[in-house]
Amino acid sequence: MTGIFANNQGLPGWHVAGKRLVGNEYELEVTYDKQPDSCQKCGTTGRLYKHGQKPVIYRDSPISGHPVRLMVNVQRFKCRNCGSTFQQALDNMEPGRLMTVRCAEYIAKQCLHDTFTNIATQLGLNETTVRHVAADYIHKLNGQYALPEVEYLGIGELYLGGEICAMIADVASQKPVDIIQGCDKQAIVCWLQNYPFRSSIKAVSTDLCTDYRDAVNEVLGVPVVLDKFHVARMMNTVLENIPRRLRPAQEKKAARRHISPGQHHLIEKPQATRGTRLEHPPEIRKADEFKEALFRIYGLSKAEAIETYDAWLASAQKVGQKDLGDLIQAMKNWRAQILNYFDFPVMSAYTEALNGIAKVTSQMGRGYSFEVLRARILFKGLGFPGKSAAPSATPAQELKMACTVAKARLPHYLIRARTRARLLLEQVSHCFSCRGKFEPTELFLSDTALIVSGEHKAKGVFLCRPCFTQFHTKTGLMHRTDSSS
Repeated sequence: MTGIFANNQGLPGWHVAGKRLVGNEYELEVTYDKQPDSCQKCGTTGRLYKHGQKPVIYRDSPISGHPVRLMVNVQRFKCRNCGSTFQQALDNMEPGRLMTVRCAEYIAKQCLHDTFTNIATQLGLNETTVRHVAADYIHKLNGQYALPEVEYLGIGELYLGGEICAMIADVASQKPVDIIQGCDKQAIVCWLQNYPFRSSIKAVSTDLCTDYRDAVNEVLGVPVVLDKFHVARMMNTVLENIPRRLRPAQEKKAARRHISPGQHHLIEKPQATRGTRLEHPPEIRKADEFKEALFRIYGLSKAEAIETYDAWLASAQKVGQKDLGDLIQAMKNWRAQILNYFDFPVMSAYTEALNGIAKVTSQMGRGYSFEVLRARILFKGLGFPGKSAAPSATPAQELKMACTVAKARLPHYLIRARTRARLLLEQVSHCFSCRGKFEPTELFLSDTALIVSGEHKAKGVFLCRPCFTQFHTKTGLMHRTDSSS
C-alpha cells in the first residue's frame, strides 16, 4: 500500500485503489487482500468460495485538516461444508464500529482535551458515536487508575455536571487525587475508609465545612488544617458587611474599597493613602485594624501565635459590633484547626485552583456527564509540574535560540526556529493535519504532503507525532511523489 497507510503507523495489508477530495472530505477507495483460510463457523479449511461483496464506509483519522472516509468492498465468503456465509475479517478496524483503530485512538486522545462536537466535526462522525467511544475509553482509564499515596490531603467543594462534588487533591505535590459525588460527611467517610494509604496521611487541609472536619477526625484522627486563605476569606466576607450597612445602596460598591488588603501586601504609595481611605466611618477603621491584628499571628512562632490569637479573641468580644458576632463564634469553633497551620503549613490553594479549572472544564461544552468531567480533570494531567520536571522552552527562549543560530550562519534552521517560535507566540496548540489539541512539546514543525493532485502544500505548520511519522517515512515520500504527479 502506498502513502500514509503503508508505514508502521498505518494499515498494513491495505492498498489504495483511488483517492479524491469530495467536498471537504477525502474519499479513499481501499482494498484488503488477506483472505480467510477456514470457515469462521465450522472451521473447515479449503472449502470456501467468494459469495459477492458488500460496500462499507469506514471512518479514519483526519488528514491535512479533512475528514477521511474509506470506501471498502468487503468480500463475502460461503462454506461448501456447512453452507454458512460470513465476511472477511479486516485488520486494524475497531471491533463493533465502522472506523479504524487509529480513528478510535484519535477520539480517545482528544476526548479529554476537546469538545465532542468539535471531534465529531473533524472526523465526519455523529456526536453520539464520539460519546460512546469516549465513554469506553474513560471506563478503561478508571479501571487502570490507582489512587496515589498522599501525605497531605486537600478537600474542597465544587459543582460538577450539576452535582455537588468533593475535590480531593494532593496539596504537597499539587496533583488531583479523586473527585467523588456528594460532599457530605457520609461520602467523605466512605472514601477515606476505602483509601488504601490512609495510614500515610499526616494532615488534611479543608475549607470551613464541618462535615469534612468531622469525617477526618472520625476515620483518620490526624490534624485538620484551616489555612490563612480561608481565614482571610471568612474575615473579609464578614467585615465587608460593615460598609454595606453604613452606605446607601448606590455607594455599596465603592464602600467595599474601605476594607483594604493587608498592610504587608501594599506598596509604598497605597500605604500612604491607606489611612486617608479609612478616615470616613470610624467603624470601618476599627474593623480594618481588627483584621490586621489577627493576621500578625502568621509571622510569629506557634507559642506566640496562640497567645496573640487568644488575646485577639478576648478583645474581639469587647468590640461590641453586631457584625462580628458570627466571625467571633467561627474563630472559636475553628481555633484548633487555625493553629494547626503552624505545625503543618499546608495550603489548600491548589485545591481551590483545581476547583476553578474544573468549572472552566465543565463550561467547555454542554451535556457532559460526571464521569466525563471527572476524567478530564484526573487524566488530563492538570497537576502543576514539580521541581524535578524539566520545563519546556518558552516561545521567548526558542526565539533567543533562533537568534543564536543566526550568528552561526545556519539560515535554514533559523527560519524553522523562528517559525516555531512565531506559532507558539500565536498560541497555536493543534496539529495542522488531524486538528487535535496537543501540548507544545508534542508538536513538530513540518511541511505536509499532497494527498490528491491540485492541492496546495502547507509549509511551516505544526504536526503531532503520529501525523509527523505519516508524512516523514520512506513510504510517505513515495506517497508524496505519487500524489503530486
